[in-house]
Amino acid sequence: MTLRLPQAYQLDIRQPLAAADTARVDALDAVIILLPESSLQKRWPDFPHAERLKQRVPEGKKSLAPQRTDLPNPRVTAAVLASYKTDAGAFELLTLARKCVAKARESEPTNVGLLLPGAADAQRAALAEAFVAAVLAANFHPPRFKSEPDKTRRIGSLTLF
Repeated sequence: MTLRLPQAYQLDIRQPLAAADTARVDALDAVIILLPESSLQKRWPDFPHAERLKQRVPEGKKSLAPQRTDLPNPRVTAAVLASYKTDAGAFELLTLARKCVAKARESEPTNVGLLLPGAADAQRAALAEAFVAAVLAANFHPPRFKSEPDKTRRIGSLTLF
């Protein structure tokens, strides 16, 4: 009997030197936008489609669970908006990343972007690491011993802005 191992899928991780703009965000299938909880109470940081997404958030919200909306572009980019605590530990960040990636995968994207407006440099690295781990975990599926092939679309590229 031959041992059938799960297929390893390649994830292309990009980190452009330029900041995210509307054209770059509109070229993605899905974008995940994470805001610090402190920015929900004051002026939002500047990022593509910020005004449209701010209208979707109820006034006075102190935290925001991952919620999905579609952006008004020809590609109909799925946008997942969530907030995080600045003092969150690794487990909380991984949990948030898993939930955001699950929301983004509802639209079956192949290329996803991560926007971190207002994030401190130290927090930015931890958030990016959590999201890379969440995308890799979402792409992994244990072996299936069925006659029909797995038709699940996987995320092929992750762009970290």
